[in-house]
Amino acid sequence: MEQYILSAMKNQAKVIKPIIQQMNKAIEESDKLYLEGASKALDFPEFKKIDTAKNFLNILDTKTEMLEILNSGIAKDINVYIGDENEKEDLKDLSIVTFKHRVGNKDLGTIGIIGPKRMNYSKVISIMKYISKKLNEK
Repeated sequence: MEQYILSAMKNQAKVIKPIIQQMNKAIEESDKLYLEGASKALDFPEFKKIDTAKNFLNILDTKTEMLEILNSGIAKDINVYIGDENEKEDLKDLSIVTFKHRVGNKDLGTIGIIGPKRMNYSKVISIMKYISKKLNEK
């Protein structure tokens, strides 16, 4: 009986292992990150300080940190983190506005804007709501 169980488990492992490998591959590939407009941020007065600009660019260069920032929101609509509301020390000089695009229960990605604390929040949030509305129309 023991031999039969071990044989059956080995056969099942041969089937399950490739499935798990493909799932892991799909998960890794789903973490795509697109960055736009980073160079424009350096035009803001806050980024004239070399330390602040360097910190901002380091955050953008670290894919895992960017994905963590984008996926940290808990609100169903739009998340806004201003300065000290950010958990990470590196983000204390910045503001982050994000929203998750979902269809049903499926998370299709997150759109976020990272910028100075003095950003025009009403404009940014209006733009995010407009983008969300247009994405949900499709």
